[in-house]
Formats: sequence, structure tokens, C-alpha cells
Amino acid sequence: METTKPTSNAAHQRPVRASSVTSTLDQQLERLEQKWFAILQAEFPDRPLPTSASGEIQFFSTDFPRTYVAPRDGSDLPDASGSAFCVVCVGINHNTYRGRAEGNKIAPHIYTRSRGQMWTVDLARTRATRRALNTALAAYAINRQAWTDNGYASRHTLLPKTSDSREADFPLVIIKTHLSPFVFTKPWSEYSGTVRRETLDAWNPNRHMCDLVQTLGNNIDLWVIHGNYVWPHFITTSHEITNWMVTPTLTYESQRNGTIATFWRTKRIEESVTRPRFPSC
Repeated sequence: METTKPTSNAAHQRPVRASSVTSTLDQQLERLEQKWFAILQAEFPDRPLPTSASGEIQFFSTDFPRTYVAPRDGSDLPDASGSAFCVVCVGINHNTYRGRAEGNKIAPHIYTRSRGQMWTVDLARTRATRRALNTALAAYAINRQAWTDNGYASRHTLLPKTSDSREADFPLVIIKTHLSPFVFTKPWSEYSGTVRRETLDAWNPNRHMCDLVQTLGNNIDLWVIHGNYVWPHFITTSHEITNWMVTPTLTYESQRNGTIATFWRTKRIEESVTRPRFPSC
């Protein structure tokens, strides 16, 4: 498979695949990823990156159900955009990567780590986000009223039908995005307030999130705002995102220690929306 190199005109380039299925979700996101990577790259030719940044960038990534995972040879994914339940998870960062990007000052994260095979399809072995999200959705499915009454889900939230929600492995296509496209060198909680503010001030998340809303439109079935660092930035009354829930960070640890399964039992204290606010399109 031929691939493009991450250059400043990456928005106009894309890997050449064995067959062209232009409607597939991964290809739509790949085009968005290249577009916004090129824009960010053009805006930071001489500007210093935030102190937290590794130098690698990721706006979007996609975790397909196991039946949809892309083969390592780079062949096309099935067209999941119109057949699978699509969830967008908005977090504080894509991945914790303690090393620095090599060579180029700014590099696309997945493209770099996959050695040029793909831009957005996440082939992480642990699939921790999916397991934690399944736990949250199963808890919501049998406790909907408590979730909405306690402020953790909109009253419009819908889920795919399953035979047993308590044990369900929901057949979800998960799109991951985040407030900041900069991949951090250590966990967000380890940074000072000054560094966090510097990081969030460096990029307006509405730029890429509103493009995602405009591009995929009704294909997005549910928005999950995960992580208490992200909650204060989310406009719950937004007209762009009406089908949503908020959860703790979707990690292996939060799933293992029971946080994901129990947090919704306590009423959430509403906070003033703080900058950057999203979505504001």
C-alpha cells in the first residue's frame, strides 16, 4: 500500500488503498484529520508548542468493533457509517506518551506510530476505552432515570438494543476526540494549573469538533464527555449536541476500580462553563 508523508499539504493527500470506498467512516475521519493537522502545522511553524506537548498531534481516532478492525495490511474497512451505533468520546487527550516526537517538530500521532499505514484507526490492544464505555452504558441502560436526574445524561439519550444490557458488549463505533490535539508527555493531573491553561489556550476545540458535527451530522448517535477535567467545558444546553452523557475518564483503571459503574448514584454539582467552552459552532 502506498502512503503519503505528513507534510504541510497533508490535507490534500491520503493513503492509496486497494479499493476506494469513499463513504467509510474511517476515510471521512482520515480526511478531517489530515485537514486539521495541516492547519495546525501551518499555524505553528515558529511558535513554541505548549510545555505539555510531545510534538505529536491527534484530532480524531476511531475504535471499531472487533469485526470492523482494519487488517494490518491496510485494506479497506467495511462501511460502518450507516450500520453501526456511533459514539463520539470527548476527552482531555488522545494518549499519554512520555517521549518526544522525533525528527519533525509536529507529527501526526497514529500515522507516526503505525509507520505510515493509517491516520485515525486505533489498533490499541487493550481497548480500555471500549470496556469502560460498555460498563457505563450498561449501568445507564438499567438506571436511566437516576442518570438524568443526577445530571449525567440528557433526556434524549438513546442506546442500541441488546438482549441483555447488563452484560452487553455494545456493537459501537467509537470516535475519540479531545479538547486539545496535542499529545501530552504525562497524565493531565500531573500538570500545574498554569501548564493546563497554556495547553488549552493554544487551540480552540470548537474548530475541529464543529467540523466533525458538520461532516457526520446525524451519523453520531451519542456524545460521551469523559473525565471531570472536561465536564466544566461542556455546554449541556448546546443545540449541536443534544444526545449526551458525562462519565469519568474511560480508562482501564476507572473500569477496574468500579468508578464507572457507581459514579452516577451521586448528584452532579453543576459548575459554570469555563473556557474553552464547547460546542460553540
